[in-house]
Amino acid sequence: MCRSVWAGRNHQPTMPQLIKGGKYVFGWTIVHSDGAILIPPEAMEEYSFKSNDKLIVMSGSKTSRGFAITTINKILNTPILIRIKQFPMLYSFKKLKNGYIEDSQKIYTWSMLDSAGYFTIHPDILLKYYIEPGNKLLVGKGSGLALAFIKHGTIVWEACRHPELQTFK
Repeated sequence: MCRSVWAGRNHQPTMPQLIKGGKYVFGWTIVHSDGAILIPPEAMEEYSFKSNDKLIVMSGSKTSRGFAITTINKILNTPILIRIKQFPMLYSFKKLKNGYIEDSQKIYTWSMLDSAGYFTIHPDILLKYYIEPGNKLLVGKGSGLALAFIKHGTIVWEACRHPELQTFK
């Protein structure tokens, strides 16, 4: 991919738009060996994520790969919630057979956010999103309903040209 940049404590938050008309990004995050993923602090604030939130994880687009996360409260009265309600085990955050649910359009799972801003997806399930431990994902603002973790595509290639983007571990 591209080289990592470690952000120090004196980081000034920025959320650049890398491509005209494209997503705004918060920086990079690294997938740990156990599937733990850190949400950048600025994204935590922007999406109002809190410790112990239950997160819905859904696959991203076929071109960008990756996934997006949201909470039930963020998607109230949206078609996304109507779709998720079709899967009672997912909607009620129960243990899922095989750890995920797949329909004709998306792959879903869920995770819980810890007090440090990490959530974990089992490495076997990460493979369903074309992600492996050690991958570097670009964290971007989606529609405002879900936070995107992007693996591939034009925006990732453009982000590689921006060494000022912070990497969160």
